[in-house]
Amino acid sequence: MTTIKYGKNVAVKINKKVSSNTKKLTGSIYPIGSNLGGGYFASQSNIDLLKNNIKQLLATEKGERVMLPNYGLALRKFLFQPLDAATFEDIKEEVIVNISKYLPNIEIIKIGVFETGSVNIQGISGLVIKLIAKAKNIPQEIVDVQVKIG
Repeated sequence: MTTIKYGKNVAVKINKKVSSNTKKLTGSIYPIGSNLGGGYFASQSNIDLLKNNIKQLLATEKGERVMLPNYGLALRKFLFQPLDAATFEDIKEEVIVNISKYLPNIEIIKIGVFETGSVNIQGISGLVIKLIAKAKNIPQEIVDVQVKIG
């Protein structure tokens, strides 16, 4: 490339770094301090990171995080609702809205809400949320996540 500087042509050497077209997501492990190796602040990437980010969001109740009171989903309120198609649609909507808000780089492919079929000590039937998602910037990485509520 040639640059004109004060009326003279000056040759400028351009160094281009070769980079890969595939992007890599990295982040901290969840839960912090788990014995996965690498210490308390170990990192993980791609599929493991996507799964853990989704699980963390779905397992966090609204108001549970100290500095982020709106982070999470209000899913426990659905445990006391009749487990019918309308309730399951409300849960799906809650999940989709909050994932798009707090994890904007994740695209949900398929989502399902199911009753666990078992009753815990308090007499409450739990819910299972199953979803298939992918990262928008890494479309070849597809994750399958299942979270039990209640």
